[in-house]
Amino acid sequence: MKTRYVLLLCLSFLLVACSHKEVEIKPDEKKIVVEKEQSSLSENQSSSDLVAETFIKTYIEQSFEKENLDQKESDLRRLAGDSSLDTALSDLSALKSELAEYRKTKTIRTSASFILVERELVALEVYKNGEKYFVSVKFKETSPAYSGEIERRMQYKFKVHDSKIFQFEEIL
Repeated sequence: MKTRYVLLLCLSFLLVACSHKEVEIKPDEKKIVVEKEQSSLSENQSSSDLVAETFIKTYIEQSFEKENLDQKESDLRRLAGDSSLDTALSDLSALKSELAEYRKTKTIRTSASFILVERELVALEVYKNGEKYFVSVKFKETSPAYSGEIERRMQYKFKVHDSKIFQFEEIL
């Protein structure tokens, strides 16, 4: 009985040893964490890091004020390095139209209920590997389509090159 136990124990250790993987952390990997109350702008942060942080804040935050929406559209167009932001710009145009319609009629079309939202950034985590960024965000969302607020979490990845955003996509 003891021999079986010892044999089983040895096999367990052997299995663990064979399946153990070492993870190498590359020196250029960075983690930037931003809480709403804090600013992560620091002296050692690169210009690409600032572009990434500015972009994701611009992309997420959204209000119903026309001036803010116009500024958001302008900023996204300025930051776009390829067509990966076209959907975001299209959604922004749809929001402007739906908002104008809502202000006139005070009714929300069913298809507009997912567009007609205000967003406030709560927390942001940015991970960097070279030009590649992975971003995890938490934000609050409110809408005239429902009462209260919804807290959501989303993840995105993109590249920053020459102060432009490339290959932006949501991670599902």
